Amino acid sequence: MFSLHIDTARSWRGGQNQVLLTVLGLRAMGHRAMLVAHPDGELRRRAEEGLELVPLAPGHELDLKAAWRLSRVIQRVGPDLVHAHDPHGVAMASMALSMVTRTTVPKLVVSRRVDFRLKRNSFSRWKYRQVDLFISSSDAIRDLMWRSVGLFRTRDGLRDAVSALEAAYESERARAAATTTPDVEGFRRFNLITVASLIARAALRREESRGAHFREDFPERDDLHWKVHVFDQRDPP
Repeated sequence: MFSLHIDTARSWRGGQNQVLLTVLGLRAMGHRAMLVAHPDGELRRRAEEGLELVPLAPGHELDLKAAWRLSRVIQRVGPDLVHAHDPHGVAMASMALSMVTRTTVPKLVVSRRVDFRLKRNSFSRWKYRQVDLFISSSDAIRDLMWRSVGLFRTRDGLRDAVSALEAAYESERARAAATTTPDVEGFRRFNLITVASLIARAALRREESRGAHFREDFPERDDLHWKVHVFDQRDPP
């Protein structure tokens, strides 16, 4: 897999550290990962050695010139997906992808580091409509589980939940591969995502309703096919 990651911040905080660990972790796992970072930012300085690096950041949210330059990079290198890690990165990536003329346009993935409400302006709503997948953790994972894997379950909702959780799992695994120091919060996130993913996958597989498990698309109990124990595991050998 070839992914292009975007973080436009000039400062160095936890978010930028996560971006660097994600990119390094993906590369350690054998994937190609390119980074787009602020030309004068700390992330660019720390990532300068050993990474495919594009120094680029928008001057403002509607910076068409920066979006055009990014679109030329995407057109030239052809990543499988573009992963934006901050709101200005989402804006630049959304506009850039709308300018790409390749037959296959990369998917747009966005990390949500905190819960947020969308702004009311039309551009903010437009840019988030271009997103194919959000990656989040903690409270947002809880909200996802309640919304899609809660009391009333459907195939479409469960599939969306499984897809989002699998992407979050791969992101956390990449970060873990890139760090050598214990990270209690990282372990907590990893365990949370692992358990949530197993629950969602089991609920999607069981096409019946039984006990606390209720499928709106399969509302009846089916002893003929599903009076069994279901065994699943994460990363089987």
